[in-house]
Amino acid sequence: ADNAAVVNTCSTGAIRPFPHHAAYGSSKWALRGLTQVAAAELGRDGIRVNAIFPGPVETPMLDEPTQARLAERATLGRLGKPSEMADAVAFLLSDQAAFITGSELVIDGGQCLRIG
Repeated sequence: ADNAAVVNTCSTGAIRPFPHHAAYGSSKWALRGLTQVAAAELGRDGIRVNAIFPGPVETPMLDEPTQARLAERATLGRLGKPSEMADAVAFLLSDQAAFITGSELVIDGGQCLRIG
């Protein structure tokens, strides 16, 4: 399993709670914990385990009014693009990240800077 890598997709919902989204947030917090445990357990087998924490992304999961509202409040003035999430995953899976495990890469355009 040398040079194997896993990248889990969490969410900024696992960094700050989103009221009225208990099931979603709880599942992301659980995945965050699983990522840490897996990284600790699998490292000696040559398996790296990391996670990305996307903020709002332009996908059909968010309707247009919600996307507009989130973009207006975003630190960078826009939502993330799916390709930007894919680029982060590709990096964490690459040899350039050979010494990275148990890490949490927040890709939120600064969203967490604005969450209470």
